[in-house]
Amino acid sequence: MVRWLNLGVLLVAALGAARPGSAQTPSEILVTPEALSITVGQRHRLYLSAYDASGDLVANPRFTFVVSNATVIRAEADGTIVGLKPGTARIEVRAGPARATVSVTVAGGGAPSDPPAPPRVEAQADLPAEAMLTVTPATLYLLPGENARLEAQALLPSGVSAGTVRVAWTSLAPEIATVSTSGVVVGLKAGAGTILAAGSGGLTASVPVQVADGDLSLDQDRILLPPFMLDTLRVSIPSQGGRVIQGGLTFRSSDSTVVRVGPTGILQPVAPGEAEILVSGFFQERRARVVVHRPVARVKLSPPPGPVPIPVPIHGTLDFGVRLLAADSTPVPEAAMQWDVGEPSVIAFDPATRRVTAQALGVSTVTLRLMDFDPLHWTVQVVPGGLGLVPSRLALRPGERQTLVPRMLDDAGRELGPAVGVTFVSGKPEVAAIGDDGVLEARGIGAATVTAQAPWSRTATAEVFVVSDLLVSSNRYTGVGIYQVALAGAAFAPVLLDQATNVQAVWSPDRTRIAFSTNRDGQFELYLMDADGRGQLRLTQDPGADGEPAWLPDGSGLVFSSNRSGTNQIYRMAPDGSGVTALTSGPTAYAPAVSPDGRRLAFVSAREGTVDLYVMPLEGGPAEQVTRGSERESSPRFLPNGHLVWVSAKATGGSEILRWAGPGSAPAPVLTSETPISSLGVSRDGRAIAYVTGQSADPRGRSRFTLYLKDLDSAAPATVVPTGAEEQVATPSF
Repeated sequence: MVRWLNLGVLLVAALGAARPGSAQTPSEILVTPEALSITVGQRHRLYLSAYDASGDLVANPRFTFVVSNATVIRAEADGTIVGLKPGTARIEVRAGPARATVSVTVAGGGAPSDPPAPPRVEAQADLPAEAMLTVTPATLYLLPGENARLEAQALLPSGVSAGTVRVAWTSLAPEIATVSTSGVVVGLKAGAGTILAAGSGGLTASVPVQVADGDLSLDQDRILLPPFMLDTLRVSIPSQGGRVIQGGLTFRSSDSTVVRVGPTGILQPVAPGEAEILVSGFFQERRARVVVHRPVARVKLSPPPGPVPIPVPIHGTLDFGVRLLAADSTPVPEAAMQWDVGEPSVIAFDPATRRVTAQALGVSTVTLRLMDFDPLHWTVQVVPGGLGLVPSRLALRPGERQTLVPRMLDDAGRELGPAVGVTFVSGKPEVAAIGDDGVLEARGIGAATVTAQAPWSRTATAEVFVVSDLLVSSNRYTGVGIYQVALAGAAFAPVLLDQATNVQAVWSPDRTRIAFSTNRDGQFELYLMDADGRGQLRLTQDPGADGEPAWLPDGSGLVFSSNRSGTNQIYRMAPDGSGVTALTSGPTAYAPAVSPDGRRLAFVSAREGTVDLYVMPLEGGPAEQVTRGSERESSPRFLPNGHLVWVSAKATGGSEILRWAGPGSAPAPVLTSETPISSLGVSRDGRAIAYVTGQSADPRGRSRFTLYLKDLDSAAPATVVPTGAEEQVATPSF
């Protein structure tokens, strides 16, 4: 995170003055380790980096090596040291005028020898007899090639210093870790070792050393820096308890005109922009992205801060809008912001989304801190009750009205009572307009979202669909699409147009959704969509053709026909496509319809040799055969009073529509057509039917389809709904 510090003299002292374009001359070489113990034939690579007089890392320095005794060791160009024979030697590392020295001890190969005996240290007369030797740190963790310094001191039992003490250091496992006379320990390879400290007067102490490989980790991989602010990039070893690495690392900036980095990871922003910091060491590399943003000159906030409480309903949310602007009024989205919450038990705050969530009744504060600005405060009061609209989803016909009722809701969504002071707005008043009293008026075909807002800033929405009289499928434009038809004026309004064949569309009982069959996936499947054609959802997934959807009266599910089992049968499912259950079995069954009370299922089947009409309980049971004979029955539809109408093919080639009142009654004719009737729809009030006839129109076998509307309460003949000369319409549904 950003450290809130002023630069002052510290920045210049830590990083040096910027020298754009100046040549880098090495003035210091950092070598790890400074003392090395290896065996004959062993190879060990030195860690090398060079810095100029300003403390900046020198890019691509050229190192050379001078060995004092070439018979003992060999130094290779990449800094690898090879033990040749037992003995000692020194290596001088050079880079330009800079120099550094490494002491190397080479032991003989073969079986390991006994641990070296602790060196003797002459007693110091000024140390009390009860003094104890302690070493810091008490346990040492290292990476191979990493070094660390041990500090020894004499303490009295009370913890008070007993004075200075001379110490001799010994590694009991020099193949794991070596130690210099000054207490610098160098990890050589993975393993466990011990460093022994021998002080005057026989004082001793030991330090366990664990050398293990581990992955480097940066505490930040993306850093936001305001101008004139320092930050430090820290490197740790997660596998070693998150231990921070203090040395043996090099830091380099990809663009020092944006941000500079010192040898210890201190970052200095120079100018707005982006750069990458490369951290290397211990044969690993890590990268962090640094963004230096422009100074923030102005802040725009919503809602405005102040002491007046902002009401938020329990479990409701409040979003804070913050725009940080530079002097030229352009946004500075990268600038760091610090958010604090007064009472976390009352509200929770997400800094990423700047959203408050009300958790308990009460009052709390939200504070925003920005560099160079005084803290900004908001007071939030959590009040009981959310907001809902009844109904929240509805359909109307043009000219119809309905009142939306706002209700207070508790945290479980239960109604608490009426909400007062609510305002309303329609997203599309040309489709559905709403007044201050919540009275909704349908004006044009389409969909609109109505939003209600409470005085405590909680909102609720209702989806309003304005629909027409009839749904049909037609090839009027592209493919076979689904259209709404206003019977007065025969106005066709497209709902779904694409290259697929979309048929058998039926409104849900509340008219807000449409189920239909389409071959867009290669075979006919059932889909669901909103009444305006949006929000399409595929319902069926099984192999086989699915079609002829019919809604249950309460909208809780659909029945449909499918040949997924090899023969066409009737199935039931939930509106989301789940819970598919077979309702029929055996001989083919199709053309399902559900009675208004949701208790009976009508369908067509040839189970007795001829295509007849059957009725069975929706929940299962024996089917009653309604018709018998050579005619072919189709398109059964229930009227609101439970009567059944359907189409019966005549032997002469035409069709008639029959009506059946139930068991014990005989089917009665409704109308007769000399042209075959291909599909039938019944109005929801049971007073009218729509049907389509088709006949051969030319020698090529093309058919002409005609859409009719018939008033069942009138003896007047059916009227034609005008369509195009070659338009093919099908499957009318109210």
